[in-house]
Amino acid sequence: MTTNYDLSKIRLLLIDGFSEAELRDFCFDTPEFRPVHHELADLTGRAAIVRHLLEFAERRELFDLLLAWAKANNPAKYAKYQSYTDPVTPSASGESPQTPPDRITLITPFPLELVRVPAGEFLMGSDPAKDKNARKDEQPQHRVYVSEFYIGKYPVTNEQYAVFVKAAKHPMPYHWKESRIPSGKENHPVVYVSWDDATAFCQWLNQTDGRSFRLPTEAEWEKAVRGVDERIYPWGNEWDKSKLNSKEGGLDDTTPVSSYSPGGDSPYGVADMAGNVWEWCADGIQH
Repeated sequence: MTTNYDLSKIRLLLIDGFSEAELRDFCFDTPEFRPVHHELADLTGRAAIVRHLLEFAERRELFDLLLAWAKANNPAKYAKYQSYTDPVTPSASGESPQTPPDRITLITPFPLELVRVPAGEFLMGSDPAKDKNARKDEQPQHRVYVSEFYIGKYPVTNEQYAVFVKAAKHPMPYHWKESRIPSGKENHPVVYVSWDDATAFCQWLNQTDGRSFRLPTEAEWEKAVRGVDERIYPWGNEWDKSKLNSKEGGLDDTTPVSSYSPGGDSPYGVADMAGNVWEWCADGIQH
């Protein structure tokens, strides 16, 4: 049996659970990670260190060792973000399935988890007979075929967007004072970005990674939210303020992108598809 590691959750664990000094000390004190300690000398900031650590752990297959250290040194944060693995069992013949993977995790230019949404029809729009909050511009419901695509499991974070801003020399959100992400909000979704900003981010990813990135269409976005069972919310048909960041929750601010996962995830495992922030679509529509 092989194992897929959820790099997004490991990244959140390391950033939320450990200081920059603790991460450097781990590399120095752990023989298997000693080679990477010297490579960290020129890096500043926890995000850059974590990114380098994940790249090294993937190359050397050292995730088990890294997670064991994290669990021993901060069990509360370890418990907060687990589980960190997704076992994949081969078929009875011993061969791996030939279907596309349900999840792809990129390491560079930053850890980015993508979730597969399979091709097929779904019921788009809202029915006022079933949903009292159905808007007129969502009616009538109609069937739409959507080809297979991948979508980010989490909204783009401030930390991820900052990599783009620096590399592409793109203007940063206006509320980043002194050219910095608001304190403590590295893993919150980036806000105050226009449709043009979001499109530029995707185009930069294309050039950096070599894959094809773009904003989802409205139909793709809605299918990723609802799946094919005609549910109203990502988690089902009943409103539950504990499954999203909304005004009913009273926080009056954004929350880290994994805060309501997996309880608030969509049928495909996409997080924050309801609440927290508005999200741009290729059609120029915000959700």
